Amino acid sequence: MSNEKVNIEVTLLSKEEIEGKSKVLQKVGTWCNQPYWTSTPSRFNNWCCAVEFGVTSTGELCLDSVYNSYGVRPVLKSDNLEKLIKDCKMEIKDGIQIVEYGEYPHLFEETETDNSSFLKKTGKTYSLTSQTYAPAFYWEIYSEYDYKNQKAIKVGEKYFPVKPVRFYVDRENSMLISTDVLFVSPINVNNENYNRDFRTSQLYKFLNNEFIKELKPNAEIEDVIAFPQSKKKRLLDRIKELVQENETLKTRSNNLDSEIEEIMSQSSDKKQVKRLHL
Repeated sequence: MSNEKVNIEVTLLSKEEIEGKSKVLQKVGTWCNQPYWTSTPSRFNNWCCAVEFGVTSTGELCLDSVYNSYGVRPVLKSDNLEKLIKDCKMEIKDGIQIVEYGEYPHLFEETETDNSSFLKKTGKTYSLTSQTYAPAFYWEIYSEYDYKNQKAIKVGEKYFPVKPVRFYVDRENSMLISTDVLFVSPINVNNENYNRDFRTSQLYKFLNNEFIKELKPNAEIEDVIAFPQSKKKRLLDRIKELVQENETLKTRSNNLDSEIEEIMSQSSDKKQVKRLHL
C-alpha cells in the first residue's frame, strides 16, 4: 500500500443491509460458509440480557443471545474506499469486484503437517477470541509458523492456514464485505457499557483494535474507528461521555452521602432513646 493514509472502521453487516440495502450482497447472496452475527439488536433489557440478529448458513435471519459464540463476518468501512483498495489484488466474478485485503487465519480449514521440523516461527502473532463459549470475553495469542512456504497457526493440536482475506467491494455503501466468516465470538459477555449499540460491545472493540492491526499490520491507516466520525467529533463525543459519567458519579456520591446521614441519624436517635430509658 502507498504512504497515503485512510480512515477505517471494522464492523458487521446490519439487518437492513442483509435485507436489501446492500445491492452487492443481494447479488452474491446473504448465505456464507458459516452462520454469522449482524450488528442489529432484536431485544435489549440490559448489557447481559440482549438478543441480536444473526444469519443462518442458508441466508435466513435468526436470533441468538449476545453472550453466545456465533460467526464473525467482518466488514471494513472507509471514507475513501478507492484509496483503501487501490493496491489490492482483485478479480471480477459474476459482475462483482472481489479484492484481497490482508491475511488472517482461516479457522474452518485445516493444514496437514507431517513433520514439525519444517515449522518455523515467522515472528507474527494473531489474537483469536475463544472459539468456544466462555463466561468472559477474552482472546489468546497464537504464533504464526511457516510450513513449507505455507503460513499457519497452531490451535491445540491442529494447524490452520493463514491466507489472504477476500472481500466483496460495495461502493454504494463504502464498504468491503468479507466473503467468509473468519472466526466465532460472542458480541458481549461482561461489559456493562454495552447499550445495544454495536459500537459499545466487546466484539466491536476487538475488531477495531486487535483484528484490524493484525489483518494488515503494515497498512497506513490514519485512524481506527474513524469512519464516519471526524477526530474532532469523536473527541467532543468523548468529552460528553466523560461529563455524563462524572454527573452519574456525583449522583451516586450524593445518594451515598444521604444514606450515610440517614444511618447516622437513626443511630443517634437510638442512643438518645436508650439514655432516656436509663
